[in-house]
Amino acid sequence: MNGKVCCVIGILVLSMLFAGTAGADIYVAATGDDATGDGTEAAPYRTVKTAIANLGGDTVVRVGIGLYDAAAGEVFPLVVPAGVSIIGTVGPAQDESDSAVLDAAGAARMFTMPNSTTMTTLKGLVMKNAKGMTVDMTNNSTVTVEDSVITGVTYVSGEGAVAHTNVGSGVTTLNLTRTTVRDIARVAANTNSYIIRLKSGNGTLNVTDCLFKNIAAGTVEGKRGMIVGENVAGTFLNSVFDTISWVYSGTWAGEVLRVLAGVCSALVELPEVA
Repeated sequence: MNGKVCCVIGILVLSMLFAGTAGADIYVAATGDDATGDGTEAAPYRTVKTAIANLGGDTVVRVGIGLYDAAAGEVFPLVVPAGVSIIGTVGPAQDESDSAVLDAAGAARMFTMPNSTTMTTLKGLVMKNAKGMTVDMTNNSTVTVEDSVITGVTYVSGEGAVAHTNVGSGVTTLNLTRTTVRDIARVAANTNSYIIRLKSGNGTLNVTDCLFKNIAAGTVEGKRGMIVGENVAGTFLNSVFDTISWVYSGTWAGEVLRVLAGVCSALVELPEVA
């Protein structure tokens, strides 16, 4: 009898230990340390890279105010597992004084997303100076970007500065919500420069309450615009385009947005903003 009681108690204690640790958030801070930290709020990691590597069964990485770049130990692109949320804070200054700022310094893409229909979320982040694309949607990604800022992207010809997939065989979903995309310059006259480019077997693009400001883009590939979807359906709601310049080859009238293959057809034929 005593042996049986001890066995049951042991199982209960083990279950309580696992219940106490599973699903805990992982913390990253500018004052953290990848070597001595354990990812708790009291002892955070220094980099998002290390937090992702130590997720275990956890699904939320909380990023504190500060700068996360190569000097801090970040290695871009950050490969995010399916179902994980990376959550920071964006303050009025939108810099490391009051925001969680990730800076790729024009050297690499910022995030690579998983081939998964499980939602992966980026929230409350200032994402600076990605090369080519900020969010690589791979082939079969389901991603929400919300309450964030994307700025200073260095175009790579044919890629979308905010998000991109060009595979065309997967199921891709991008929800862009309450996000500012700003200050992106077109640096070469012959660069095919897109803001969002999604080519999917069956895709969805939803843009809600976003601001696109001070953006120069364009293409020499033909009659295409800054946001392109192929085999993609979607909606644009309550979003503003301010100080946009656009160049293209072809003969149709100037448009800020040209969305292909039926996506967001209501936006076609918007007048160009000089």
